[in-house]
Amino acid sequence: MSQNDTDGDRRNFIRVATATGLAGAAAVASAVTQAATAPAAASRVAEDPKAPPGLKATPDMRYPLCFQAPVTEGVRVLMEYFTALNRRDAKGMADAMHFPFASIEGTDAVIVKTPEELISHAPPSMNLTDNPVRFTANDGYMKPGCYDVFDGIEVFHSDPISVDMALCYWRYDAYGKRLLRSEGVYQATNNDGRWALQRASTIFKPLNLVHVEYPDAKMAAQRLRIDHDLQFLTRTELPASVPAYPTWQPPPADTPKVHSETYIRMHNGESVMSLFKVKGVKSRVNPNPPREADLSKPGRVTDYEEYRDTFKSLGQGPFGFVSGIAPESRVIHHTADKVHYTACAARYNATGEELNWNAQVAVAVYKLGYWRGGGALSYVMVHDRGNDQA
Repeated sequence: MSQNDTDGDRRNFIRVATATGLAGAAAVASAVTQAATAPAAASRVAEDPKAPPGLKATPDMRYPLCFQAPVTEGVRVLMEYFTALNRRDAKGMADAMHFPFASIEGTDAVIVKTPEELISHAPPSMNLTDNPVRFTANDGYMKPGCYDVFDGIEVFHSDPISVDMALCYWRYDAYGKRLLRSEGVYQATNNDGRWALQRASTIFKPLNLVHVEYPDAKMAAQRLRIDHDLQFLTRTELPASVPAYPTWQPPPADTPKVHSETYIRMHNGESVMSLFKVKGVKSRVNPNPPREADLSKPGRVTDYEEYRDTFKSLGQGPFGFVSGIAPESRVIHHTADKVHYTACAARYNATGEELNWNAQVAVAVYKLGYWRGGGALSYVMVHDRGNDQA
């Protein structure tokens, strides 16, 4: 049962749409859940994660801190979200989310600032309208009587405060004809002691396009991360127009920020925990677009002074190579103008030994004739040899 259903400031939201035949059952289930979880919500206390014993560098996936609660809670809230969507329950969907919430709709970033905004003016992938009109405020993917069939969930990467997942489902019409497949990636985060969804991206495919392959899209998406990390080996100067996240062309100045704000460098075991704040955090999404000045900062020579010094102090150096792809890198979902993929940064010392590697679920989009970074979920340290015995 979900603690999300007990948030007092959301008790007055109305259910705006419910699937035919499920309204009574959903209402009863909601009432039972609220009553049963009220004591748990009242006793919930937000606490920042503590460094596990023996931590010397960045916490990685050897520590239960990075997977036990994040995976358990992330899957729970994603299932609550999908169950509410399946029931056409807009309030239930909102109860499983943090706000502001970031969604990449098609190739555009959309920020939903409040639960009320989700209920009254949902983005297409979450819109419960059964009379959709593309490129309008009534955009969506439903028709009267349609229903959704769960088709699997996958967990990717997690850290003490977040987890990245994928969820797929089929949409059928009222007569059992398969219409669409939704392929989505979702990030859940722990904000102020509450786990809920924070970011998402979905690809909707008509039935006839589900298995169509776009090799150029898959190659371009993976090359974005490869090219970004290649700069650290060639020490080439970044063009002044390139923003912090790898992209072949800068996004428009009014593009909201949908990238994960946690950027993990090498740290010692005490200072790195400052990156994993929970208490007092209300949202990990910036609802405001970047300023034009943020997209035109002077170029710099990329280098790894910080990494070299850190590896030296940990006895794991000297620093040698960085690669924007690892054997675990792969494309998750893709279509003609959008790719969900795992992006990696693997680091090696000068003799070729692995030092550490990060991973994240990222989104590439094709706009105005260029592939570019469209957003990213959590940036997670998977393995850090700095925590091994020297």
